[in-house]
Amino acid sequence: MARANNGYILELGAVMMAIALLQIECAVFAVYFAAKTAMGVWFAGSAALVRERRSAAG
Repeated sequence: MARANNGYILELGAVMMAIALLQIECAVFAVYFAAKTAMGVWFAGSAALVRERRSAAG
């Protein structure tokens, strides 16, 4: 049976955990900026629609 190298296993596990946390952080920021972009596009489209309806009405 092979002898376990606990130090290496713990070190590699810590690196993997750090990478996983970084991925979670990047995903949160990506969702945040995607939501801000979507809201900006929606507000711009809504304002353009209101302007168009107002000019068509009179």
